[in-house]
Amino acid sequence: MLPLLLALVTTPTASACGGLFCDAVTMEPVDQKAERILFQMNDDGTITTFVEISYVGLAEQFAWVLPIPHVIDADDVATTDASFFDSLESMTSPQFSFFDSSIQAQSSRGCGTFLSPQSSEDSDFDMDEDSDVNVVDEFSVGPFALQILRGNSGEALQTWLTDNGYDLPDAAEAPLQAYVDGGMAFMGVKLIPGEVEEGPIDTLAFTYTSGAPMIPLLLTGIAAVPDMPILTYVVADEPMQLGGGYANVDIDFDAVRPATGEFQTSYVPMVRSAVDAAGGRGFVLEWAGETDSLRDGIPERGDLVAGKWIGRFRTYMDPEEMIEDPVWVRDPDGPMQIDRLRSIDIADDSSRSGLAPFGLLPLLIGGLWWRRRA
Repeated sequence: MLPLLLALVTTPTASACGGLFCDAVTMEPVDQKAERILFQMNDDGTITTFVEISYVGLAEQFAWVLPIPHVIDADDVATTDASFFDSLESMTSPQFSFFDSSIQAQSSRGCGTFLSPQSSEDSDFDMDEDSDVNVVDEFSVGPFALQILRGNSGEALQTWLTDNGYDLPDAAEAPLQAYVDGGMAFMGVKLIPGEVEEGPIDTLAFTYTSGAPMIPLLLTGIAAVPDMPILTYVVADEPMQLGGGYANVDIDFDAVRPATGEFQTSYVPMVRSAVDAAGGRGFVLEWAGETDSLRDGIPERGDLVAGKWIGRFRTYMDPEEMIEDPVWVRDPDGPMQIDRLRSIDIADDSSRSGLAPFGLLPLLIGGLWWRRRA
């Protein structure tokens, strides 16, 4: 699943995904719908990143490392309920209602990581001249055992991580070096044996100083699966959009149609096609609203601050497309609200195809049954 932005490294006998980096050895996707991340831009100039983590295997075989803008400590890290992202999903995922105006019947169908650049005030920490990798801090939060690291080079970091239970492929050295050159620190994440069971675990949240949310896809890409889904929420004072080398992809939601097979509608294939047309580097803003409309629906309402804009961005990317880190920037003229429910008249489709109204009756009955069952 996104979380992220993050780079997850595992032993060959474990499958895990704590962000956008899945099993580095087998490169098998984990049993998750998408990589899910939330960036919350705080009033004090910090950003809090929420990351969903799921894994399969033994807790002692889970290990994950991600770049962070600067050194953080235990006070900057917290956990929240494992269902945090499922709750957001239930309130923000696009829904499509199809009807034929000549029949007066209707059916509903559903469609279906993050860091930031180096902070200008980071950091007073100095590397030990006698060490290529320094463990700046070690602490535990919830089920997680964390190590805050600094490295002089990507090569030194890769060697240290491998020696300490983070199983990285050789290709990790170049992206690690890119983040070292950017002045970033790193956070190693392991699970405390006996603290968790296999499957979804507490959502990890950490706060740092930075001006813009960013997903470190360079490191993610070395073990990403093809067509990886990435779902990102951004909370800010005003609308946000993709900056830099990423496109803000528009979708004609009214062109979505019912479908059969893997997807109930044509929406996901349309998103994939539109992102591919943007060179594989683009996100669709598929929903936007106010945090106030969501806070009562999540396990701990205080996780989302009140009175903010929140947008939901979706994309699908292949590993070879992860050559640049996406960054979100302010968009004062962007939409304050994008509804999740869209009602679409498909009467013209039936007339163009020569179908009589009764030709759509099985579809409509099936849609009504699905809606009642849900």
